[in-house]
Parts: sequence; C-alpha cells; structure tokens
Amino acid sequence: GREQANEELGDLASALADCDSLIALLPEEADIHLLRGRIRGRLKDAKGAVSDYDRAMELGLTTDEIYCERAEAKKSLGDLRGAIADYTAALDVNTKNPAAYCRRGDARRALDEHDEAVKDYTEAIVIDPRFVEAYCGRAAALGARCRHPEADADLEAAIAIRPDYAEAYLYRAISTVKQGGHNGTLRSSSRMAIKDLDRAIELQPTLESALLERGDLSRFLKRYRAAMEDLDAVITVNPSSAEAFRRRGGLKRDMGDYPGAIADYDRVVALAPGKPDDYFSRGLLWANLNEHRKSIGDFQKVVELKPDHLYARHNIGVAKKFLGDYRGAIEEYDKVIEMNPGFPEVYTHRGVVKEILGDIKGALADHDEAIRLNPRLVVAHRNRALVREKLGDMQGAMADLNTAIKINPRSAESYCSRGLIWTHLRDYEEAISDFNRAIAIDPSNVFAYNNRGIAQKDLGQYREAIEDYTKAIELDPQNGSWRNNRGDAKTKSGDISGAIEDLNKAIELNPRNPGFHINLGVAHQTAGEYRMALDDYNTVIEMDPSSPVAYSNRGSVKYVLGDLRGAIEDHSTSVQLDPGFAMGYYNRAVAKRDTGNLQGAIEDCDKAIDLDSRYADAFHTRGEVRYRMGDNRSAFDDLNKSVELNGRSATAICDRGVVKHAMGDHRGALGDLDRAIALDPRRSHFYVNRGMIRKSLEDFDGAISDWKKALELNDRQKEVLKSDIEKLEKMRQKREF
Repeated sequence: GREQANEELGDLASALADCDSLIALLPEEADIHLLRGRIRGRLKDAKGAVSDYDRAMELGLTTDEIYCERAEAKKSLGDLRGAIADYTAALDVNTKNPAAYCRRGDARRALDEHDEAVKDYTEAIVIDPRFVEAYCGRAAALGARCRHPEADADLEAAIAIRPDYAEAYLYRAISTVKQGGHNGTLRSSSRMAIKDLDRAIELQPTLESALLERGDLSRFLKRYRAAMEDLDAVITVNPSSAEAFRRRGGLKRDMGDYPGAIADYDRVVALAPGKPDDYFSRGLLWANLNEHRKSIGDFQKVVELKPDHLYARHNIGVAKKFLGDYRGAIEEYDKVIEMNPGFPEVYTHRGVVKEILGDIKGALADHDEAIRLNPRLVVAHRNRALVREKLGDMQGAMADLNTAIKINPRSAESYCSRGLIWTHLRDYEEAISDFNRAIAIDPSNVFAYNNRGIAQKDLGQYREAIEDYTKAIELDPQNGSWRNNRGDAKTKSGDISGAIEDLNKAIELNPRNPGFHINLGVAHQTAGEYRMALDDYNTVIEMDPSSPVAYSNRGSVKYVLGDLRGAIEDHSTSVQLDPGFAMGYYNRAVAKRDTGNLQGAIEDCDKAIDLDSRYADAFHTRGEVRYRMGDNRSAFDDLNKSVELNGRSATAICDRGVVKHAMGDHRGALGDLDRAIALDPRRSHFYVNRGMIRKSLEDFDGAISDWKKALELNDRQKEVLKSDIEKLEKMRQKREF
C-alpha cells in the first residue's frame, strides 16, 4: 500500500494522511490502525499511538510484538506502570520473548525496582545469552544496588559479545563514575569514564546519551569548551532535545553566561513545558541578573505547578526583599514557615527583612531560631552578628563571626563581616587582616576590597585606600558606592579635582543617593568652594530633610563663612534629628567656642564624648576650651587623651605642648612641638609656639629661627613677629655683652 511505501521513504506526514483516509473507508481494519500507531510513534505522538494500538487490539491484533510497541508508547508518556502491564501481557502471549523481559526490566529500573529489574534481565539472558542490551541493563540495575563487581562482569560480557556495541561502553562509563562517587575517586573515575565515552561516540557519533554524559563529565572537570562541543552536537542532531538545552543552560550558568543560560531554558520550557525545576532554574538565573520581577514570575510558575515547593516560595520572598517590598517578603517567608517550621534559612532571611523594617528584637529572635534549628548555618551567624552590632553587643557579634569562620574557614563573607566589626571597634590592623583573608579566598570579592579601603582610609593610608577602591571599581564599575568612597579618600589625600570627578560620576550612576552629594559637598568645602558646598548640602536636605549629617556639614560651611548663629542653628537641628549624633554636638561646640560660649562648648564636647568615648577631636576641643578657661590640669588630661586616640594629629600635639608650657614643663612642651612640626612642617603657628618655648628656655637663637620660619609660612602676624624678633635679638646681645 501507498501508506507503507511513504513510511519506508520517510514521508511520515503523507503516510499518516493516507492512513487517515483508509481508516475513514475501512474503520474496522486492524492492520491500518496498527500502521498508523507506528507512524504516530515515529512522529513522537505517543498519545495518538497508544490510541491506535488500543483500537488494533480491540479489533483482534494481540501479538506480543504489539503489546511491546504499545508499552514503548506508554513509556514515552511516562506511564511506566502501564508499560510494565503491556510487557507482562506480551510475555503471557510469548514466554520466550527476551526483548519483552529486557524492556520490562528497563521500566522497572526507571521506577527504582532494581531487584525485579535484575530478574527480568536475567530471564532475557537465559533465553538469549548474546542479548547485549540485557547485560547492559542488568549491569545498571546491579550498580544501583552497589553490586559493582557483578555489574562490571556484565559489561565486560556485553563488550566481549559485541565490541562494536556503543551503549555497552556508555553503561561502563556510567558504572565507573558511580563507583568513583562511592569510593572518593570521582575526578579520576570521570577521566577514565570519558575514555569509554570516547569509544562509544567513535562507534556511534550521534549517540545522544553518550554525548550528554561526556558533556556532564567535562563540565564536572571544568573542561567547559569540550562540554559545550558535546552539548552543541546533541542539539545539532536533535534540536528538540529539551535535556540537551537543559544541560547546556546549566553549563552556561557555570561559565557565568547568565543571558545565554536563560535563552537555553527558554527553549527547555518551550519543548517540555510544565516541569517545575526548569522554571526554578531560570528564576535563579534572573535573580543573578538582578531581574527580580522576572525571577518572581518563574518562581510563581513553580508554585502553580507544585504548591508545596518551599524553595520557590522562599525565593519569591528574597526577590521581593530586593525590590523593596519588605512586607511582601515577610508574607512569603511566613507562608514557608507555616508549611515547614523547620526551615532555618527562611528564619534568618526573615530576620534580615525585620531588621530593615526596624524590628530589631524580631530580627534577633529569627536569627536565634535559625541557629537553634541548624547551629552550623553560617549565614545565620553572620546575620545575627550584624544585629548584635546594631544593639552595641560587639562581644556577641564577634563571637558569632568567630563561630561562622570556625564552621567554614573558607567563607570570604564571614571574614568580611568580622573585618567590619574590627573597623567599628577601630582596630584597623585586625580589620585589614580579615579583609586580606577574604581576598585570598575570593580575589573577586568586591566588598572585601571596598571594606579594606575603608579601614585604610581611617588609618590615613589614602594611597592604599584608593588602590582598593580602584580594584572594586574594576570588578563592579556600575556601583556608584565604590566611586563615592574613592572620591572621599581622594578628598582626604588632597586630590580634590580627582575627588570631584569621582563623586560626580558616582552621582551620575545614582543621583538620588544623599551620601554621594554630602561627600561632594565635603570636597568642595575642602577646596574652599564654600558656595558650591552649600548648594550640595542644600540638595541633600531637599532630598532627605531628616539627614543630620547634611545639616551639620552645612553648619560647618556657615561657620567658615562667619555665620556663627546659622552654624549653631544647623548643628542644633542635626542633634534634634539624631540625639545620638556625636559629630553634631562636636561641631556645635566649636561654633559655641568661637561665640565665647565656653561653658556651652564644654557641655557639647561632654555629650559628644559620652556618645563616642574615642572621639579624639572632641577631647582636643574640650582641652583647648579648658585651657582658655584657665583649667590647665583638665586641659592637659583632655589633650593627652586626644593624642592617645590619634597620635598623628599634629594640632592636638601642638596644643598639648602649649599647655605643658603653661604648666612649666618647658622640656616636655618642646618635645611636643618638635613632634608636631615633624608631622606637619607647614603650620606657621607651630613655629610661633615653639619659639615661645625656646625663649622660655633662653634658647634665643632657636626662638628667632622659629619665628623667622613662621614669617616665611604666613605673614599675617608680620608686625608682631618682627617686633618680637627685634626684642629677642636685643636680649641676646645684652646677654652676650
């Protein structure tokens, strides 16, 4: 018949149309239904094939061959139980059909019924001792039961019977890898297995399962190019292979090609829709690209298909957190906890969101519960440490991070977090040591470079800080924070033009970040561009009227411009907005000092020091004011503390020397001024003060030399200093006479 000729010629569509026409004419002809079933099977229409086989059997065709064909169609539909029933029916018709035993064994093995599968394969081998497919199937079932020596013997037998049987080498490769996984030799076993797969593919270049397996092993061994070649080959041969696209998507993910991986998963869900894991994998990829709305769409699809998929719900919560939908995130986390109260990761992630919302106690309780459920959950220890730091419990925070590092000494994030605690405690050397460890573990950890830069900057090591921020920018050029931080370091190092360039770029990347505008204001202020600095701080106050730093910084500019009343008003606003803002009290103290309100200045310094016991500048200013009030002993104590906290403050050391001089300790005073000048040789008043001390020690030559140096640096006191020099020269001449 023409339909059979068309089938043989490969024109399946025409053959199917011919069968349809014949069945319309001869609906009771069993052979035509059988032929159409076979054609539909070849066209991947398994459901239609089963329907035709059913009809052929109703019309009287019940051979073992037809039962086996229908079983294969049912297997394609995932109906393994139905397939087993058909293979059993085939064996009822013909007990000597080795293929029926072998295929039933395959179905049972797919259901993890390995012992029953072994029996079926054995029956097939008894009937036909040269049935290599049965040896291979039995080897796979025996391997699943860890009966590896027997499995190996079966595979050797299969290869001995048919050395050109590609699938025998495939099965042996799979067995080798499985054994390697059990005995801890997975890498070497994978390399051995690849040799068998090479042979299988040499014998049958289009054997998809061998290409897929070799691709997986190459991926495991990080031979990404070889893996890609194998998966591309499968897709070339079979463009409708969802599994090949799935594995290639995973490979591209490993290689960091997230857009390429998403494109492959798009093909997967188009070819084989309805599988939750595929949508889940694509959702994770969208999350890696910060496309959180798209990731939510995929995770919601997972939940539609599988409502009890906890990780999908959990990841919806994570995505909502990134989108700023904190209440929505907590709702998702609550659902997960309701479904499974023993899911520790969800508690710690909910704790992070509660912390953002200001529920610090709730956050701490969630992290506690996560750690109770899993004491080795590193991320929970890290998150709890951050909450404890916020509560001022530095000891508890440090204990959590020490535990996290003990659990996983290779966690760069834990070292980063501990480094931040050391930075908060101003133990910068320890902080830098931890950031160094983080970078050694993960040289691409942008936060480690940034945080090390912060510690370097606080130590006054601006060149090193700038190098770290530059590395962070190289790793993540679109994050304005790194440029902002580098700009701040450049301001402190004196590179004002470079600072302004960096800060303008940071603002271009994120124009609504008030902190970036504040630092730009500081740069303009440092450059003496006070009107521009005022504009910067006004911009911040328009953006965020609750910013205490913006008010205090604007107050400092007003102070420089001589508007002391305006300065005090701005500093007062800053501490009203944040009563814990030590810098606001300190800046107001400076302004009060210069209005003559010395007692008010001391009270503000007291408050700043109460809030920050290591505030060196506050001790310095309080000491200076106490000196002006005649309380030399208290002034000395304050200035001594300031120098202890910041040994590189030349001004504090100079002022301590002045107080020592007033107390009669001229030698101690001279030592302080020598040290101050060594630190900063461009300050004219340092030389003026040292000249006064040298005069007291009757070192007239030294005093005259210092005052002349002061005149070189700054001639604002020209007449006074000239007069003092003349008087001192007369005194020297008189003494010499």
